[in-house]
Amino acid sequence: MKINVLTSGSKGNVTALEVGDELILLDCGKPTKWTLARLNWRLPRAILVTHEHSDHATAVGDWLKRGVDVYTTAGTIAALELKRRHNLHKITCGVPFEIGGVRVEPIPAIHDAAEPVNFILSGDGDRILYATDTGALPTIAGELTKILIEANFSEPVLLASGVDEYQKLRILQNHLSIEQAITFLQGCPTAEVHLIHISARHGNSNEFRARAIEATGNDNITIN
Repeated sequence: MKINVLTSGSKGNVTALEVGDELILLDCGKPTKWTLARLNWRLPRAILVTHEHSDHATAVGDWLKRGVDVYTTAGTIAALELKRRHNLHKITCGVPFEIGGVRVEPIPAIHDAAEPVNFILSGDGDRILYATDTGALPTIAGELTKILIEANFSEPVLLASGVDEYQKLRILQNHLSIEQAITFLQGCPTAEVHLIHISARHGNSNEFRARAIEATGNDNITIN
């Protein structure tokens, strides 16, 4: 599966997975026309939505109207006040399902949202982790070939910043730091890695990439 991170961060999150002739989107935090223009106007087969926050789910309603299948949790459906539709699919953490030839496993996320999840996607010889907007990762058994992992902030930079204590705690509890990401990536030294959702205020993309390469010995790491 080919990964194309169209955008990542607090202003919107959209990643395209190309599986043969089809596309699966991970989150839809930009308007549909914006996304379609970057997909050369190819309609995705399906969209997986992690949670209801606008930078991940702003276009859900429009994609549903266009007939695209959307998969998300009951909590996210309720939070977005989505009406029942034939192409809106309720998923449950820990219960795998299939989209075409891709096996999708929703895994738990820790975030200030109604029922957030992340995903492991398997197919076409790949096993991909999509982990964003979570304060911690569960134990994941088995090899991962590709990883999209949040590296939102550097903990020392955050703690030394002028952000008030409530906001610092909120970030610490709801997002992964580069330090947490590196600890996880040290167990996956041969995977293709994409560092995503990097904060403009509390992160530094080039520095984070350099730190991750040094700590893991894996230079197949990109920043998005």
